[in-house]
Amino acid sequence: MNISTKRLLSISVACAAVGLAAVGCSSDDNSSGNGTSTTTAGAMANLTTEAPSTTIMTPNGDVTLSGPILERYTAAGGPTGSLGVPLGPPEDVGNGGKVVHFTNGAIYSTAAGPAYVVQGEILRVYTAQQGPTGTLGFPTGDEKVITGGWESTFEHGTIKWVDTGNGVFVEQVTQN
Repeated sequence: MNISTKRLLSISVACAAVGLAAVGCSSDDNSSGNGTSTTTAGAMANLTTEAPSTTIMTPNGDVTLSGPILERYTAAGGPTGSLGVPLGPPEDVGNGGKVVHFTNGAIYSTAAGPAYVVQGEILRVYTAQQGPTGTLGFPTGDEKVITGGWESTFEHGTIKWVDTGNGVFVEQVTQN
């Protein structure tokens, strides 16, 4: 086997290993004798990696999550965490954003990321306010515990769910 054949064999194996056949990996030897192949170098420059994704089996069918929503869901403990299992696939919610509803909450993500959890009574109030397409916009942080209740921040306001001291909770929606 001569050097050119060895190089082509190595290129073919490398292309098959990374799935470059679909982006134009070629066995043409367009080298100038210096040990490089311009066709393969061009194909390697076009190589892009897909974002990691995972498929979760749910009673409603398989749901595939990826990107910031998958990262946030994993950080929240995945299917055995506080959110539970997805109720369906990611849904578009305007402006390139996405939402995935779970047994115990939702994760919203803007087109540029990041993703945040909204749950419980704050999710109920946020949904009543038309979610990310309403006046509050997208979440800007996860729900946090405050004195007497919980708070979530959004692009244009805040929702607080606070105990008034006698076991009655009051929602407070503040818009910026």
